[in-house]
Amino acid sequence: MKNIFTILAVFCLIFLSSCEKEQKKYDGDAQIAFSLAKYSFNVTSTTGTITIPIQLISTGAMDAVTANIAVESQMPANIATVPVSAVIEGGKFTANLVVKVNYAALDSKSNKLVLNLTSNIKVAENFKQATITLVKK
Repeated sequence: MKNIFTILAVFCLIFLSSCEKEQKKYDGDAQIAFSLAKYSFNVTSTTGTITIPIQLISTGAMDAVTANIAVESQMPANIATVPVSAVIEGGKFTANLVVKVNYAALDSKSNKLVLNLTSNIKVAENFKQATITLVKK
């Protein structure tokens, strides 16, 4: 009986040590992307701004990268003022796009802002557009 417990203990140790997670490292071309494809913010009369993160996906630090932003749609109109670009500083991997919210223009139901991202480097296909829902509180 003692041998069975010893064998089971050894087997468990071998099994558990073989389950180590493999470290994954990105090795493709540098890309830029919105951090998420969809965002939702509760907005009050004192909110003022919202922040949308933009990230650089790269194997190492780079020079500054400009993220160009285009507003595809705003429903209703004029719900936000969006900067035309954000800069990921050299040696950094993120930048914040600070969007000014026009609380008075928000509808009580559905408020959507759709942004498109372009850059002089490749844009990650699944994160080149961000849909932002603004919920008026």
